[in-house]
Amino acid sequence: MSIKTNVFDIETSPRLDLVKEFVKPFKRSDVKLGNLKDAEKIAAKLEHAEANHWQQANDKCQLNPFTSEICAIGIHLDGDKEEILLGQYQESEVMILNEFWELVEERSSHRWAYFSGSNNKSAFDPRHVICRSWANNIKPPVGMVSEQGYLSRCFVDLAQVFLAGSDYPAFVGADMAAKQLGLIGQDVGFSTVKSKEDLSNDEGLTGKNFWKFWAGDDKQKALASEYLTNDIAINRAIANLILS
Repeated sequence: MSIKTNVFDIETSPRLDLVKEFVKPFKRSDVKLGNLKDAEKIAAKLEHAEANHWQQANDKCQLNPFTSEICAIGIHLDGDKEEILLGQYQESEVMILNEFWELVEERSSHRWAYFSGSNNKSAFDPRHVICRSWANNIKPPVGMVSEQGYLSRCFVDLAQVFLAGSDYPAFVGADMAAKQLGLIGQDVGFSTVKSKEDLSNDEGLTGKNFWKFWAGDDKQKALASEYLTNDIAINRAIANLILS
């Protein structure tokens, strides 16, 4: 009897107001001044270094579960004819998380597959969902994280499977993986797999600014919905091919 596999993909929005609270603070002592003696030049270098420190922190804040929020989770349940886009009706993060865990609990014997993009075992999607749940005082279902710190085996990182045996570290985006596997154009039931280039538009939608489109006008929201649906379609096509 084969195990049912559900696929999911999350999208995050930045919380710049939390960056200075939860990111490693800037330390003047870490800045290498070399042979600088002039007080004004030293001050200027320190100022530049501090600005660069916080700029980098702001740029990466969507990758940190404590300086970002989950604004959407795309899901395709094994065998369903349609995708699920949690957050499409501007639900709160708490509602999105509760709906996600409800689906997981209802299908506790299923696999939940995502694509991290690397073989460094960062488990971005499930860890983000779990940490954001804790931050919102929501307890994930029992067994999602063991007392030894291991994720539940229900979570399957498609990138780990795809990159099996490759040198460490190795990286590949889901879009490139789909191209390499010849999955572009495949009908997965609820959608046809497209490449990122197929979804390119004058609006400039990317994963990083997805949240702006998701919260935008009807046209922007439609583009964001198509983008997320395609991400799920890619995950579904890859999962169907490489998981036994």
